Amino acid sequence: MREWLLAEWLEKLCLILESMADERPSVQRLDTDEGGAGPNSDCTVWMQTFSGLSEAPIWIAVHPSFAIACGRRTLQAAGVESADETEAVNTFSEILSQSLSALGQAISAHLLAEANAVDGGPVDAAPPDVQWIGAQASFKDERLEPFWMAAAPALLEKLGAGAASSPADEAKIPAPIAAELVDGAPPETANSKTFDLLLDVALPVCISFGRTFLPIKDVLKLTTGSIVELDRTVSEPVDVIVNNCVIARGEVVVVEGNYGVRINQIATRFDRLKTGSATTEAQNALVQR
Repeated sequence: MREWLLAEWLEKLCLILESMADERPSVQRLDTDEGGAGPNSDCTVWMQTFSGLSEAPIWIAVHPSFAIACGRRTLQAAGVESADETEAVNTFSEILSQSLSALGQAISAHLLAEANAVDGGPVDAAPPDVQWIGAQASFKDERLEPFWMAAAPALLEKLGAGAASSPADEAKIPAPIAAELVDGAPPETANSKTFDLLLDVALPVCISFGRTFLPIKDVLKLTTGSIVELDRTVSEPVDVIVNNCVIARGEVVVVEGNYGVRINQIATRFDRLKTGSATTEAQNALVQR
């Protein structure tokens, strides 16, 4: 089941990178003598738990250069040419989080029970007794540092007993993922069958009329009748936000007594990526005051 978990996660990671960085990396499984035994002390470890499986997390270990390379490629595809390492790592963290959320959907389908990704984030280290499985990704012009996955024995046990499991699923990583690197180019593949799992994922949709940042001392002064000035004029369109990213802009309308938004513009990839970085910059500036 380790191979199955790795294959499912790699497929989702590659799909996201292909969508956001305009290039799908090719990936191959590492043998033990190639570094597959486990990550070194320079790697950052991310732990992800799943609803209903709180005692059965997985761990992802990546070298900082891997995170920076993937983050910068994504930002460059969005038109951000001068991203620093912090921005690149933050971007990769979002990519990683999305890929693990998608993995949770695959686990849910496998177990025929809800297993949504929850409580994910960096940790100091994984337990010393976990068994790592490694892989390495390459873009056309760059071979990245190896990365690893480990799973709690309890999770592997549950997956092994899952109603959707089959010997064929567990035997090996699917051919498009396990294919040997050929001139650094990713293999040609049809549309991923696992992508359908994402179509039923529920995402929060919010409408933003504007925003501002206030120090705590000003927030404490707010009373009934206080006015908080936003960073948007009355003539500007409102933002449609999905999963903390601006995906569109439009005008406010009233539909049968309820507010609604008529979409006038779909946000570009650059706009979506800058949503998070702009918020971070504003927060940092406020802290430095």
